[in-house]
Amino acid sequence: MILESTIKKKYKIFGSEKIIHYTCKPTNRFLLKKMKEEILQKAFILFLEKGFNGTSIAQIQNQAKVSRGAIYHHFKSKEDIYIEVINKYLIPTLSVVTKISSQNKTTLYDTIIASINERKKIIKEIKEIIKEPIIDFNYFKLIYDTCDFYDGFIEKINAINEKEMLEWKKVIKKAIINKEIKEDMNIDFIANNFIILPQGIGLKYSFKGSLNIEELKMMYLNFYNLLKA
Repeated sequence: MILESTIKKKYKIFGSEKIIHYTCKPTNRFLLKKMKEEILQKAFILFLEKGFNGTSIAQIQNQAKVSRGAIYHHFKSKEDIYIEVINKYLIPTLSVVTKISSQNKTTLYDTIIASINERKKIIKEIKEIIKEPIIDFNYFKLIYDTCDFYDGFIEKINAINEKEMLEWKKVIKKAIINKEIKEDMNIDFIANNFIILPQGIGLKYSFKGSLNIEELKMMYLNFYNLLKA
């Protein structure tokens, strides 16, 4: 429940100080925004657990504890909810190295550590929404389902992968110039490995739990040690 709050402000009127109390109520816009976020979060959990076809508007309504009218105030259809869920919760998780600030990418080693920390942050954010344990299989399944129900999704994924690839290549080139790693290195091969390793480990654990981030860190650092000058 959102309560009213009271604000005190002091004013000087003809030399004497007056205190005026303002009572602030939450605006409709604020409440509507919170309601929409709740609908999207509950829909995200349902789409993860049951997929697009297995989830109904009625289930989303019941989980979000809102009226049918409230859902249709924000969304035209289940398809609209699905697309917004994917845009808000799934697509951002596919970008990692491109999110890292330039000051944390001064070396290849720094970039590896920063990318691990970014993945930890992504996992934490998803867990805060879901709260109940859902194995990575659901996450990968949602990605594959989205290819069928979201026009243009594959193109978005390819664009994200291309940006990730370009960013890793930039970092690797700098590492070669600065003699951090060996000179006779295939930049495309190295960049591909940094992208593919987490996907491979994610698939490995998808049938029995969640991505083992410490194993990914170990594999990244072992690969880095092979590259070192």
